[in-house]
Amino acid sequence: MSARVYEQLLPRVQEHLVGEGVPVPGWRAKAEERERFAARVAQIVVERRLPVNGWPVSEVATRLASMMMGTGLLEPLQEEDGVEEVVVRNGHVQVERRGRIEDMGDPASNDYFRQVALRVADLGGQTIKADNPFVLVDLPNGSRFTAMVEPLSVNGTAINIRVFRPERRQFHQLVATGTFDPYDPLRDAALAQGVAEDLPPLARLLASLAHGNLVSTLVSGPFSSGKTTLLNAMSQYFPPTLQLSVIETFRELQLAHPYPAWAVAPASDEPGRVTMRDVVNVLYTRMRPDALIVGEVVAGEAREFLRAANLGVRAYTTIHGDTPFDALRRLETLAQEPDVPLLAIRELVGRGVQLVLQMRRDSLGRRFLSQVTQVLGCDGGNYILHPLYDAGAREGQKLVEELWRAVAPGEAA
Repeated sequence: MSARVYEQLLPRVQEHLVGEGVPVPGWRAKAEERERFAARVAQIVVERRLPVNGWPVSEVATRLASMMMGTGLLEPLQEEDGVEEVVVRNGHVQVERRGRIEDMGDPASNDYFRQVALRVADLGGQTIKADNPFVLVDLPNGSRFTAMVEPLSVNGTAINIRVFRPERRQFHQLVATGTFDPYDPLRDAALAQGVAEDLPPLARLLASLAHGNLVSTLVSGPFSSGKTTLLNAMSQYFPPTLQLSVIETFRELQLAHPYPAWAVAPASDEPGRVTMRDVVNVLYTRMRPDALIVGEVVAGEAREFLRAANLGVRAYTTIHGDTPFDALRRLETLAQEPDVPLLAIRELVGRGVQLVLQMRRDSLGRRFLSQVTQVLGCDGGNYILHPLYDAGAREGQKLVEELWRAVAPGEAA
């Protein structure tokens, strides 16, 4: 039976349960109590002659009961072998199993999962409301539940359940899963092979970098030079299994990724409102992104961008700047904090940003990518920059293999 039919039946069953004073089993309900509850649901289905479309009543009742208890439809996924994380984005469910993301489809609507988030918050003694639109709850089974709802989340309810297994892994198990194998850059680079082969070399390079999520990227340029347009275009090459988080101060990006955790929050502290720092902390530390996109950096967003870029997440953003060097200097200026030396901020920029894409606009209004610059860190407080492409130079149209070798050494060998 389809998810839509179950969601049509659910409120009718709930209405009868409330009318009869039948409580929904709590967190730590025993199996016998859950079975009795499912049996009462089955009685309601039969007594009220609810349509089951020829499906066994016991099977329909069991699913309806599970939808009302604990984390609902997400609960069985937490028990599956090898599942480490359960992810919900606007009704779409994915699981991470042994390090790989698997699509589980759309078992219910976004409204259903919003109700799950509200129920878990209530069972955890918390409340989701306008000034606190996310919840962090430790589940009885040891798993960690995080949810973010509208209006903070602009792409439906976002849920992550981090599953913690009671068993401890031994070294021989880690050996079997490749924990101690040498890192092979060719393995990562292979993710991007065969991407956008119909594009010219420079565009294919950027598409490949996005597909492999290989470098934290700063898109720089003057006003109306096409910065956001370029970032939006790159996003179509993020694979759908990439766990993407997005934070903006106002809605501007038009990303192609189907399942992002997407929030809009002010960069500055405002009484009674969730701040960008609060959201980034939730998105980063509890919702396990592979990549974080921060909307245009004009103020305090710079600190959140650098924080993510220096903690293992690939980070992407846009910034105003006339050259790659100017963009880096502006980023460090915007990221300054009281009592934090400028040199320390500069080191964070040098370590966190790997690539700067410089956009320009000519006198005829054409927006174009004028420079691609690799950032190799800082030395004595000075940025180490390696120009990969210059549209104005005679050798500007380099082969993609040459560019790729500089960004991901070893792939073109």
